[in-house]
Amino acid sequence: MCAAKKYAPAWIGKAECHAHLGEHDLAVTAFEKALEHKDRWIPEASVYEALADSQMMTNKVESALESYQTSLRLFPGSATCWGAFGVALYIARKFPEATDAFTQALNLGASPRFELLAKRASCYLHFRNLPKAMNDCTESLKEAPNFYKARLIRGQCRQESNDIEGAVVDYDAFLAEADSQLTTTMKASAETMSEHWTQMSTVRVRRAECRLELWTRELIASGVQIPQFENFAPEPLSQSQMVAMFEEVNQILKAMGTTTVTKIGTLKLAFDDLIQARKLHMTQPDIPFLLTLIKRVLSHKFAVKSNDPSSSSSSSSSSHSQQHQQHHQHQKKTSHHQHSPQTPRQGTKT
Repeated sequence: MCAAKKYAPAWIGKAECHAHLGEHDLAVTAFEKALEHKDRWIPEASVYEALADSQMMTNKVESALESYQTSLRLFPGSATCWGAFGVALYIARKFPEATDAFTQALNLGASPRFELLAKRASCYLHFRNLPKAMNDCTESLKEAPNFYKARLIRGQCRQESNDIEGAVVDYDAFLAEADSQLTTTMKASAETMSEHWTQMSTVRVRRAECRLELWTRELIASGVQIPQFENFAPEPLSQSQMVAMFEEVNQILKAMGTTTVTKIGTLKLAFDDLIQARKLHMTQPDIPFLLTLIKRVLSHKFAVKSNDPSSSSSSSSSSHSQQHQQHHQHQKKTSHHQHSPQTPRQGTKT
C-alpha cells in the first residue's frame, strides 16, 4: 500500500508535463491514474480540477462537469474551480447554472474579475436578463476599459433593448479593439483565425442592422415616408446572385447620392459593413437577408410627407426593427450557439 502511494506524485507530475505540452488526452489518463493511487498528502480536489481542465481541452465536457463537481464537493472554496466550472456549464448551454457558478467565483475573489463579469453577462444575455447583463458589462469595462468582449455583449444588449445609438458605439469600440489584436491573432492556429474572422463578420452585420435602423429614423425625422414590408422573407441567394445584388445596390446608392430627399450617409455605412462582412466570411448567413432588405427599401419611391410624420412613419421604423428581430430569432433556432464565455453570441465569444 505504501509503495502504491508513491505512484500518485509521479502520475501527477507526468500528467502536468503532458498538459504543458498540449497532450491533453495523455494528461487525462495520467490524472486518472494518480486518483487510483490515493495519497493523503496530495489534495484530491486539486487533482480533480486539473483532470477536468484537461477533459475540457479534449472536448469531454460532460466528464469535465463531473470532475469539477467532485472537486467542489471536496473543496467548495476554490474560486478558480468555480470559474472553470462556470465555463464548462456555459459550453453545455446550462446558462442559469453557469450564472450561479460565476457568481460563486466572483464572491470568492476569483480573478481577473472583469473577465468573469463579462462571462456572467453573456449568461444573462442568453436568458434575456438584459439589465443585469448590461450592468455586468459596464462594471467589467470600469475595470478594463479596453476589454472588447464586454463591449460586444453590451452592444448586443443595447441593440435588443432598442438603444441603437449605444449599440453602434459599443460595436465601433469592439471592432477597433479587435483590429488592434490582429497581430496577435495572426500567430494563432487556422481554426482560431477562422473563428476570429467569423466573429468580426457577425459584428459588422449587427452594426449594419443598427445603421439601417438609424437611417430609417433619420428619414422619419425629416418627414420622409418609408415603406413597410410585412412578413419579409427573401429567397436564398447564391454567391453569384449576391455579387450581382451588391453591385446593383451600389449603383442605386451612387445615383441617390445626388438627390436631396434621401440622406444616404448612414445607409451607405451599413452597406459598407455588409461588404466588409462578406470579405471576412463569405457565407455569413445574415448578409443576404439585410442586403435584400436594403435593395427592397431602395426600390421604393421616397417622398416627403406633408402631414405629421410621427404617426404612420414611426410604425415603419418599428416594422424594420421587427423584421430584424424576427430574423434573429429564426437564426438562433437554426444555429448551435454563437458565443461562449470567451466569445459571446449573437454574434460571438466572451
